[in-house]
Amino acid sequence: MKKFVFASAILLTGTLAFGQVLPEKLQGVVSGRVYFDGTAFFKDKTHLGSGATISDLRLGVSGKYGDFTGKIDIGFAKKGISLKDIFIQYNFQENSYARVGHFAEPFGIDYMESSGNIRFINAGCVTEAFAPGRKLGLEYIGWCKNFWYAAGVFGDTHFDQRLDYKGNDGYAVTARLVYNPLKERGKIFHAGAAATFRVPDATKDGAVRSVSYGANLGSMVNSTKFVEATVPDAKNSVKAAGELIAAVGHVSLQSEYFYVQTDRNQHQPRYRAWGTYAQVGVIAVGNSYAYSTSWARYALPGPGSLEFALRYSCLDLSNSNAEIYGGQQQQITVGCNYYWKEFIRLRLNYNFAHMNKCALNGEENFNFISGRIQVFFN
Repeated sequence: MKKFVFASAILLTGTLAFGQVLPEKLQGVVSGRVYFDGTAFFKDKTHLGSGATISDLRLGVSGKYGDFTGKIDIGFAKKGISLKDIFIQYNFQENSYARVGHFAEPFGIDYMESSGNIRFINAGCVTEAFAPGRKLGLEYIGWCKNFWYAAGVFGDTHFDQRLDYKGNDGYAVTARLVYNPLKERGKIFHAGAAATFRVPDATKDGAVRSVSYGANLGSMVNSTKFVEATVPDAKNSVKAAGELIAAVGHVSLQSEYFYVQTDRNQHQPRYRAWGTYAQVGVIAVGNSYAYSTSWARYALPGPGSLEFALRYSCLDLSNSNAEIYGGQQQQITVGCNYYWKEFIRLRLNYNFAHMNKCALNGEENFNFISGRIQVFFN
């Protein structure tokens, strides 16, 4: 681990130094971020300890040379190393490119989005359970007047978690298509769909492994998954999602519905699960909502903006046909965001979560307040 940290530091330093001696057409930028989080849990049935943490600490470099761009972003939070965006990208035109490396698959709006730009401190239990996040892969992205589209081939799990495995790596094919005829500030409409077909990695001894779906409460000081389903003898899985984004003036709406189906070996019953969320936002101080055409999502409100948001999420991981009962989680999140400066954002969330009888500790409720200070530099 120490060698990896040292190598990462050398790589970042060397990249920066390299940019100082190459021709002027090479452009390089150093970036970083740090998130300070704190959570206070109420005294509910299951007592959870309140506390504070540095939930994210990153250092990265990005550069451009002709039609090529690249990025290296590494996380150092919680005494560990995590690989974030690491890729090389070729820009065909201003509205289309291909890239290879480690980055987010085009599935799940808030997992494609930077954690610094979403409306709440966390992406929510539904997105956490079903969105694949960052994987090693090859992807093409493009957009035109009324459409945004992406497709790619990815590894199924994180490539740095497999050593000396006898079985073959899994893989995934993922695509997203968006229809967005209205993209003006304060006048936005976007409807889209995404899908992914996945074959899981084999286990270390070569057998087909199980797959798991689960989510925690959304606090960075407690990672317990109170709802979680493990599907043994998984053969392959299909995930599908529908999405909606709309805004009128200072009021916004975002919603997604996820469906998951996992087929199993030995003709065992397939497993099905689903989840959905809907959130509304209001910019009380600042300009109307704007749209990011290149990523098909909301643009970040400007400095000095004050925003209030409300989200309802429902995640159901129980399936009687497969006799797998992972539990159901319903959650209401109320958020307040102050975009103080261009590189400083303050967030405050209140959460109420309800677990049904199939959850980890049976039926119960959780109440907690979380706050975050986000600091960026580049």
